Amino acid sequence: MEASQSGWIGTSAAALVALIQGWDAEAAMLSARLASDGTGLDATGRAYASTDAKNAVPLTTITV
Repeated sequence: MEASQSGWIGTSAAALVALIQGWDAEAAMLSARLASDGTGLDATGRAYASTDAKNAVPLTTITV
């Protein structure tokens, strides 16, 4: 009885370890994608900010 329980527990533990390793790999991949997307968004935001700064019209030149 103990041997069969031990085998079952060992098999279950191995399956859980495999799942956790898969989740860890997936989390690492998603983190890398988010970092990459964040870098791209940051660069785009900086490009828009510099374009806005170059094309900005000072408020003192606007007449109503």
